[in-house]
Amino acid sequence: ANVIVNQINGISMLSVPSNCVVFDRNKNWVIVYKGKCDVQARPVEIVKSTRKLTYIKSGVKSGEKVITTMQLLIYNALIQ
Repeated sequence: ANVIVNQINGISMLSVPSNCVVFDRNKNWVIVYKGKCDVQARPVEIVKSTRKLTYIKSGVKSGEKVITTMQLLIYNALIQ
């Protein structure tokens, strides 16, 4: 899924699908896909989360791709 800009209360914020967020070590993380052999686990600062979307203050940029399936498995492999 792409990181997109959405409006919340008249303010533009980055958003990602809520199911792509992983919570570990008291932080929220997303897996950013840069290429076939280039994925990164990045901490993100969340402003608000709904069932469908999570609004992010920092950690990703508009247009980046985040992994929405098997993200926990990939996250665990990256942090080892």
